[in-house]
Amino acid sequence: VLDATTSAPLSGVLVSLLDLRGERVRATLSDEAGRFYFGLDGFGRYSLRAERIGLEPTTSASFDVLSTNPHFERLLVGARAVEIAGLVVDSRVQQCRLDSGEAIQIQRWWRDVWTALDVSSVVQSSGLVQFEIGRFQREWDAPLDRIVADVSRAEVSVSARPFASAEARFLSEGGFVQGDLAGQREYYAPDAEVLLSSTFLAQHCFSLAKSDSGDPALVGLAFEPTRDRDVPDIRGTIWVDSTTAELRTLDFRYTSLGDVPENEAGGSVSFEYLPSGAWIVSHWYIRMPRFGQRQRRNRMDLVLLGYVDVGGEVSPLATGAISMESNAVQGAIRGVVWD
Repeated sequence: VLDATTSAPLSGVLVSLLDLRGERVRATLSDEAGRFYFGLDGFGRYSLRAERIGLEPTTSASFDVLSTNPHFERLLVGARAVEIAGLVVDSRVQQCRLDSGEAIQIQRWWRDVWTALDVSSVVQSSGLVQFEIGRFQREWDAPLDRIVADVSRAEVSVSARPFASAEARFLSEGGFVQGDLAGQREYYAPDAEVLLSSTFLAQHCFSLAKSDSGDPALVGLAFEPTRDRDVPDIRGTIWVDSTTAELRTLDFRYTSLGDVPENEAGGSVSFEYLPSGAWIVSHWYIRMPRFGQRQRRNRMDLVLLGYVDVGGEVSPLATGAISMESNAVQGAIRGVVWD
């Protein structure tokens, strides 16, 4: 993958291998020399698509792979213009109120956010990055002004996917909070694959949001469930750096929790951009409410006792520079040192 103007190699470009229908077969990132590699399961006709924030998405002409000999393709990618010529109106946003000017801005920023999340999803699923994880659990009082307990631990284990959500269809049907207060209740957060899914996009409305942090460079893409959603869901904001189009954070809150009193349950996901072009989750937490019961006349009422934060901090141990000379599989060990 080369810069169309300078012919310099481009690293961190998401390169997708497409079949005849234009559907992705494989995906990977280009290395420091702009190189990428796919091992194919069979012969056929393919094309390539190259994407990176700030670059014009480029699709190659189709080509045939009819032998076991290596096939070489060169992709020339240019800078992406910021103007958007038209507006695509999708029937899935019929329940979302949006003026045309705001829709054009949303389309512009969602394109960059999509690319960032897509890279994160590919890197996690292909195991190109390994991580060291520190986990923590904090207990808060109900006003969220005092930490009652704080426990943290560092894991010597490494993982190719430290932050993975349930499947989008599972969350669409059952909601982001499942179970009941009498038994086990599970709280879910979205990862890159869920946010990219057509299911999530079809069930949420988007709008532009301004940052209250005082940073004028931050642009927010706010989302909330469509009016017909009748299961616990999430609303929140995806924050993007307007000067670099880099993904920063995702903040969310749970909605439609039924008989549960209104509370601050939600969470946050922070993203980090690596020199290789990969996006990783650098910090995340899910905030869950703790309830008790109080007798009031002839009924039992739920009382908010406090909150529990469960989350982790992620440090990359190795980034995904792909070796062209070897197909060796990189391994890792996990265990416990007893003293």
